[in-house]
Amino acid sequence: MLVGLQPILVYMSKVDGKFNFSPISVNFLTEVAKVVFALVMLLIQARNQKIGEKPLLSVSSFVQAARNNVLLAVPAFLYAINNYLKFTMQLYFNPATVKMLSNLKVLVIAVLLKMVMKRKFSIIQWEALALLLIGISINQMRSLPEGSTAMGLPVAMGAYVYTFIFVTVPSMASVFNEYALKSQYDTSIYMQNLFLYGYGAIFNFLGILGTVIIKENPYFHGIMFFRS
Repeated sequence: MLVGLQPILVYMSKVDGKFNFSPISVNFLTEVAKVVFALVMLLIQARNQKIGEKPLLSVSSFVQAARNNVLLAVPAFLYAINNYLKFTMQLYFNPATVKMLSNLKVLVIAVLLKMVMKRKFSIIQWEALALLLIGISINQMRSLPEGSTAMGLPVAMGAYVYTFIFVTVPSMASVFNEYALKSQYDTSIYMQNLFLYGYGAIFNFLGILGTVIIKENPYFHGIMFFRS
């Protein structure tokens, strides 16, 4: 239910067709909140450890886990891009369409799991994915809004580009995240979440710094992605 409300709440936050806040800053604060949650859960798990188990919160355990789970930086970076696109997509589509397009991730994830992790799917599962694709295609047959973006590109072209990235990037992140998590079964899931969310917070913070630097540089004034 909460996941379904997300595109609606994002859409309602627009003023005159745009956002009066920085989506990257919102994503950064979200990742910080997730880091705090993961840290609390890790502390609870550490308190419930049995005698003789390797302590979760020792410096050596933390450093070793950080080294073993450095691959989580990759899906964290991809998720940071995806979370930004969740706002950008609302500039082109209504919430229902955004949610329906996000369902295409299921199909892309299935294909990637088949290719990368050699996952097997039944005929019924492939048929269900085909029906999903057909349903989304029929829904998108109506024409897209006319006009041009700030870069002079037709709105439809910009929408297609963002849709492609919106579908493929999080799909790759999900598959890579599963691979990274399953390759380190010995690490606490809360510790892994802490690293994943921590990397996400770092990437979004770097995005904030990059946006500030670019906006203050006159050479970048007028470029669509960095307009205030």
